Amino acid sequence: MWRATFLCLAAAPSMLETVKVVHSIVWTFFVSCIFAIWIFAWQAEYFYAALSIAVVLGKVLVMILKG
Repeated sequence: MWRATFLCLAAAPSMLETVKVVHSIVWTFFVSCIFAIWIFAWQAEYFYAALSIAVVLGKVLVMILKG
């Protein structure tokens, strides 16, 4: 019994680290999309700016619907 508990607790930090890394990668992607909107608009690349806006709005929609 104690061994199963120990193994579960031993796996928790690695899972937490995995979640942190994945969250950081996703956060960086969306921050890059927000920054890219300004860069693409400044360079008159309106298709790519609109594509970045759509990605960010999709994320916002998911966050709103998830509550």
